[in-house]
Amino acid sequence: TATVVGHDADADVALLRLDDASGLATITPDDDALAVGDSLTAVGNAQGGGRLVAATGAVTALDQQVTVSGADGSPETLTGVIQTDAAAQPGDSGGPMFDAEGEVAGMTTAGSQTVTAGRRGRSLPVTTVSYAVPIETALGVVEQIRTGQDRGTTEVGPRAYLGITVTGTSGLTVGSAVADGPAANAGLTA
Repeated sequence: TATVVGHDADADVALLRLDDASGLATITPDDDALAVGDSLTAVGNAQGGGRLVAATGAVTALDQQVTVSGADGSPETLTGVIQTDAAAQPGDSGGPMFDAEGEVAGMTTAGSQTVTAGRRGRSLPVTTVSYAVPIETALGVVEQIRTGQDRGTTEVGPRAYLGITVTGTSGLTVGSAVADGPAANAGLTA
């Protein structure tokens, strides 16, 4: 069980407090400059499979800008990210991207997939580009959250969540309410 301490949507970084956790290993952040061509390995819960999977590749560009779909489907632009050809998968986001020395150079945040024809005519998604937030950026957001003060796009505390969709243009109507969400628990319905 975890609680959101704070987040920065523009950096795609959040700090969580784990309940009853102790003795966890911490990462070793990369201590030298990353360069195009450097080897990287993304590690994460690929496709939500419940086990750690590694995807090896190399840095293809630094300080990139990419527009991704946010949690609600709206576009979000990430800047200053590392571009790689490591085949990170959905589910790897938030996981470490290790350099050749075993240090964490970044945190996997997004990827681009293309669909190719697979065996028996089935379509298969193939990751062609992966992006990572540089570890120094992620750690900077964490330190800002630890100060307890909002600054810029960094917000302390969890993001407000009602669990509803709304419809209408002149006045709003509740379109749906997520079961057991805050709004439903308060009695709001479609």
